[in-house]
Amino acid sequence: MVNESYVSEIATLLDRCRELAKGARKVLWTGRILVDERELLTLVEQLEHALPQEVLHAQQLLAERQRILHEARTEAETIRREARDDLERLADNSAITAASREKAETIVAQARAMAQEIHQGSREYADNVLSAVEGQLNELLKTVQQDRAELHG
Repeated sequence: MVNESYVSEIATLLDRCRELAKGARKVLWTGRILVDERELLTLVEQLEHALPQEVLHAQQLLAERQRILHEARTEAETIRREARDDLERLADNSAITAASREKAETIVAQARAMAQEIHQGSREYADNVLSAVEGQLNELLKTVQQDRAELHG
C-alpha cells in the first residue's frame, strides 16, 4: 500500500496551493487573481519532489514481484531437476521405475502448479498495489487540475 506520509505531504502541499489561491488578490472584473510567482513555483517544485516517491514505491513493488517470480522459477526448476535425477537413479528396476516415474510426474505437476500459483499471486499483488497507486495518483491529479482551474478562474 502507498505510504501515507507521501499522501499526507502531497495533500498538505495541495492545501497550501489552495490557500495561496484563496488568499491571492483579485483582479477586478476579470475573475482572475494575482499569485506570488515564487511561492507558487516553490509549491509546484515541492509537489514534483513528493510525487516521484510514489513512482519509486511502485518500481520497488515491481522489483519485488520480479524477485518472487525468479525465486518461484528457480524453485520449480530445482524440483524438476531433483525429480529427473530421482527418476534416472531408480530406472534400474522396472517396478521401481514405474513408481518413481509416477512420483516424479506428480512432483513436477505439483511444482508447476505451485509455480503457477506463486506467479499468479505475485501478479495479482503487484496489480492491486499498482491499481491503488494509480487511483491515488489520479485523485491527486484531479485535485491539482481543479486547483489549477481555480487559479485560472
